[in-house]
Amino acid sequence: MSNELDPKSESTKKKSRSSSHRRSSSSRPHYRHQSKILTSVIALLTLPYRKLRAQWKHWAPDRKLNQQLGGAAHLFNRVMQFEGTDYKLEREDGKILVRAWPSKKTMLNPIWWITSCFSFLLRWLTSRPYLPMLLALPALFVAVALLGAISAGNSISDGTHGMLYRRLLAEAANANDLVASRLAIDALRQLNPNNASLLYDSALIEERAGNVPTAQKIMVELATSVNSEPAALWMAQSVVKSILSESAENTNFSNWTPQQAYSYYQWLTIAAKNAPNDPLPKRMIGDLFRLRGDKQRAYDALLPIADGDTQTSYIVCFLQKELGLKELSKSRSQRLIRTFMERLQETPKDVEARTQCALLLAINEREPEGMQLLGDGLVLATLADDRARLESTQAEILVMESQRIADSDKSPRGLLERFRKLIDAVAIDPQNPSLIDAITQACIAAADSENNEMLVLREALVQNIDADTAHFILGTVALNRGDMTEATQHLELAAKNNEKLPGLLNNLAHAICHGPNPDLRRALRMSDAALALLDHPYLHETRGQIHLKLKNYTEAIADLEVALNAPELAPLVRESLAQAYEASGQTEIAQRQRELLKANR
Repeated sequence: MSNELDPKSESTKKKSRSSSHRRSSSSRPHYRHQSKILTSVIALLTLPYRKLRAQWKHWAPDRKLNQQLGGAAHLFNRVMQFEGTDYKLEREDGKILVRAWPSKKTMLNPIWWITSCFSFLLRWLTSRPYLPMLLALPALFVAVALLGAISAGNSISDGTHGMLYRRLLAEAANANDLVASRLAIDALRQLNPNNASLLYDSALIEERAGNVPTAQKIMVELATSVNSEPAALWMAQSVVKSILSESAENTNFSNWTPQQAYSYYQWLTIAAKNAPNDPLPKRMIGDLFRLRGDKQRAYDALLPIADGDTQTSYIVCFLQKELGLKELSKSRSQRLIRTFMERLQETPKDVEARTQCALLLAINEREPEGMQLLGDGLVLATLADDRARLESTQAEILVMESQRIADSDKSPRGLLERFRKLIDAVAIDPQNPSLIDAITQACIAAADSENNEMLVLREALVQNIDADTAHFILGTVALNRGDMTEATQHLELAAKNNEKLPGLLNNLAHAICHGPNPDLRRALRMSDAALALLDHPYLHETRGQIHLKLKNYTEAIADLEVALNAPELAPLVRESLAQAYEASGQTEIAQRQRELLKANR
């Protein structure tokens, strides 16, 4: 093979290269056209940014701020030295202007300052480049619109998801599916983590799942930190459930211990504070105090909400009567009578309204009208329970009438009338709870009477009631008469079948303590049993006296201080307190108790 180059082939290669170069050159305008289109698109997309950047350069306050600070320094020098100096001012186009400060007289003129400030503001506003700003406004509007659309889309999406999860939660709750309920609640809380109602629903689900401590922890947080009324009410009901789980006999507030009652009261107070316009927590607080025998605190809790609820106003009316506010009670009862009468015209068979209206008539000393109203109800009543309730209310009205007679007429004739009313009440409803106290008080009032008719009525009254109640009444009468031996005999017989009556146990403890052969240890056991059933100042007074005789001075002082909550016991209690303090070496406090006793006599 020859190494020499073929001229023909060399020329052929040159032609090939030239033709290739021509082909590439002919295709270049097409690529340049594409490049221009891409550059235009990029420039169009970056137009808002470039316009905003240009606006910032024009409107940026950096240079102006420097000028103002420099001018302020010159001004300070001028004011302090009052020397004519010049200052340099750099314009936006780069030129340097030399300005002379005005004279001292001009600078002390406030009008010059005002006109200078306005002229500066006017020059600054009129020298701004507004055209670039106007060109940037469409881009700014587009950006704001896009952000608004994105935000609205997210809100709609969250709302749609929330509706879906709530529907799933409702379906899971109806199907008692705790796992699905938890998942739905967790999803809803992720969408709205600060929603208190979702936390409340979460606690309810945990309670249904058996995780009561977890539910209580959530409810405590809601009640104390988020001020949730439903959570506080739930905690109050949780206290009730806990107490009932200990003993089925704790359904009555009077059987609760002070600690249990305080825990329940505390949560109700938080609920009332979290929702001051909701009467429910205040009504529950009033019921707690009323059923525990604290009438004054019950009245204070219920009075603010009495005008908004008929049933609450009815309870307040009777509390006013029991607290000695008879005129207020009568005034309120008159308004309630009109309300109940209107209700009875619409529904004559409403036993609840009829019995309450009859009792209100008795408060207004219109007992015959109340008895007639109940008699009409007995004609309309078809159910045995309704008839029993109407008859019990008749007996209660007779008891109220006997009490009114006792307050207004203390003569033997009045006492005889009291016995007649009580005999009629026993004939109607011998098991009425209000009868025992009324009969006891009447028998005590007639204890020293030698009137044959009165003695016959008393024997007839006692014979018409059951034996245990009769022994309790006769024992209490003997106790007040000072015959501790007879009192102990009757009360022992009554206590055999009634070991859960705190008043009976208290009277028996008092009789044993002060009898001719006192058994103080047994009396103390009786008193402890009575206080375990009911926390009351009278019961604390009895136990305090027993401790005093046992020389347990610390325990005696504790009980007797509680007994001072009953003002009528103060004379007896203060003397016993003075003895206890003196025996324990606290002579100054003992002297103070005796001084208070003398001051109140």
